[in-house]
Amino acid sequence: MLRDSRGVSPVIGFILLLQILIIFLAFVQTTLIPDQLKRIEADNVKVIKSEFDKFSAEISSGENAYLVVKTPQYPDYLFLLTPEPAGFSIRLEPFTINVSMNLTLPNGTEVRVERAFESARLYLTVENYFYPDTTFVLENTALFQESNGRVAAVGDQKMVKNGLNLVLIRGEMSSAYNSPHEFAFHVVSSGGRYYAKNITVSFDSYYPNYWRGLGYNVTGNRVSIEIPSGFFSATVLSPVEGGRERAQAMIKLNPFDSYTLSPGDTVDFEVQLIDRYLNPVAGERINVTVSGGVGTATPDLTETDTAGVARATFRATTPGTGSVTFTYANLSQSYEVTVKSTGSAAGGILQVSWLNTSGTWDVGTSGFLRLLAVKVTDTSGQPIPSVPVSFAVSNTSVVELNTTSAYTNADGIAYTLAFAKSNGSVSIYAFAGDAGDVLSYSVVNVTKFWLAGWSYRVPITIQENSGTGLTDYQVLITLDGSFNWSATSSDGSDVRFTDEFGNALSYWIEEWNYGTSAKIWVKVPSIPASGTTTIYLYYGNSAANSESNGTSTFVFFDDFDDGDVSDWYSKNAWITGLAFSGRNVLYLYPTGSTSFQHFAVPLNCNIGLQDYIVGAYIYDRNPAGSVLLHYVDDGNWWGMELYTGGNRDIFRPYIGGVDKGWVYTHWPCSISARTWYKIEVEAHPDSFRLYVDGTLTWSQSVASAYQLTGYSKVGFVEHLGYGPLYADYIYVRKYASSEPTVIIGPEERY
Repeated sequence: MLRDSRGVSPVIGFILLLQILIIFLAFVQTTLIPDQLKRIEADNVKVIKSEFDKFSAEISSGENAYLVVKTPQYPDYLFLLTPEPAGFSIRLEPFTINVSMNLTLPNGTEVRVERAFESARLYLTVENYFYPDTTFVLENTALFQESNGRVAAVGDQKMVKNGLNLVLIRGEMSSAYNSPHEFAFHVVSSGGRYYAKNITVSFDSYYPNYWRGLGYNVTGNRVSIEIPSGFFSATVLSPVEGGRERAQAMIKLNPFDSYTLSPGDTVDFEVQLIDRYLNPVAGERINVTVSGGVGTATPDLTETDTAGVARATFRATTPGTGSVTFTYANLSQSYEVTVKSTGSAAGGILQVSWLNTSGTWDVGTSGFLRLLAVKVTDTSGQPIPSVPVSFAVSNTSVVELNTTSAYTNADGIAYTLAFAKSNGSVSIYAFAGDAGDVLSYSVVNVTKFWLAGWSYRVPITIQENSGTGLTDYQVLITLDGSFNWSATSSDGSDVRFTDEFGNALSYWIEEWNYGTSAKIWVKVPSIPASGTTTIYLYYGNSAANSESNGTSTFVFFDDFDDGDVSDWYSKNAWITGLAFSGRNVLYLYPTGSTSFQHFAVPLNCNIGLQDYIVGAYIYDRNPAGSVLLHYVDDGNWWGMELYTGGNRDIFRPYIGGVDKGWVYTHWPCSISARTWYKIEVEAHPDSFRLYVDGTLTWSQSVASAYQLTGYSKVGFVEHLGYGPLYADYIYVRKYASSEPTVIIGPEERY
């Protein structure tokens, strides 16, 4: 047997093994380790994003804020190269926020404010080796993230929420680091909160598409936001630790500039120091002086509290005219005081005293509402009835009153209801004639109401446009593709509405097309004339059952879902409840011999309104009818005869038991046969306006010969030989000469 004596020498074998090891290490160094380091860098970016979330919440709180930026922690590898820690850079880029608004001062005075606020965007760029470089941009509390040239919003703004909440970053910063670092931003101005109207905001944005997606106006990079009303606040932070803002203005907090008193009377006078951002300045000494020798002020040297307020009690001693003056540096404010003798007819006749006690109002234990009572007596202490009393509040952002005037009852007492809106100090004044009293509260534990169990909500601002205050008014809320449909139930069962104090509001869902659109009617208790009110739409509770209820929402409503029409009265018509086209409907078929007196009206309907709007959803197989309105009795009512066979709409009234025929007509007919249509008729004593599927098709004045009074019902009518008519629902809602405007704000999350 031949044997091969050739083999691999140990040296060659070692070289081969070494080459294999080198190739393996190269594979690890160039492939496996970069993948691992890329994951480490990606995780670090997530950590930085989380730190930004905390930072954004802190800067909106009015407290000092801290941003912790970490760098990737790479492991040490034996025989392999470990990169140096990845670095990051941080900088501030200045920009301007233009704001204009009608702002209400604590003493109730409304002033026009137009300001250019200087702020800065915060940029933080993470420079990675393997994971794409990432830049975070904080702008007006919104957080954007840019990677590979693509920008996305990763943190929602908190600037526009129940008003305008500015967070201004002031100062300079531009540094680079390759190790973890904590950045402190110190509050230099905060604490002011004012009610404002007609707020407009504009600024240039790094990522304008984000603001466009919230429904705001965007032209190029310019963002414009309009807020009908809400609260204004500004928090100012700086990366440099230093003193807070100095006082720039002193404002009077009492509701009047001059007071007439009798010797022995006392009045608490207050002023507030504010800085250029309208925030209170605390801890400053204020001199208080009295001129004219008419009394004394205690103390004569006081100090502003955390709300920037300085107080002094004036006691009238000697008849005459003088003033109480508060002075700080070059700032001063004065109250004029006239002291008249007790026997003078001009003063001292009435005595005004609050029956409530000043002190702490703990909303957490006693609630948001408090009934306040003031008593008016003569100099002998006897109550005086029917005296007009005026009320005023020093800070309407803390407490709001439901009325600013009232008359005393037989016991000499007048009432007002106070609503606690935010934490803070407030004085509430009551005046009758030249006499007055002040009630002071420190309001604490006011927390923002949130409907328990719900995860999302949007504020809805309703602007009254007719110039007349509206009560229990039905407002249409329309949702479109911009609504966060993914957060709500597919059938709308988790929809809820509340006022700003958390009181539930009645609503009815007219249409619900999940993912695309919805129409919801809400009964809003009060909308002030030419003013605004805010309600909230809640959603995001999968366990909730629907509370949609037309009966509690409208003046009158019936959707026939119970299949029972025994609460309806019919004349020369057969009516029943049945299922048709997937709906529960009222079915009306004309009978008898008259031409048009074939109708149905609800038994338990008493509209009680001169002007109203009746709406219904109707299907008519062979139309010659529609809704009936202004029903007084069987012989007096208005009928709308939508007649497709004659291609016309007809106003056909019954007056004094007589069919008046085609009094007014309109071409062409507004509907089609065998098609569902939504009808609304705006009904007045002397006119009507016809809307079909949301479009105004006919407006008509009605001559006095056909006008009615004392009407109370609405219903349906059909011509003999036509129909039958199927009605899915009918409602009556209140009328306003100009419908309110509805503005849906940005989404809020619990």
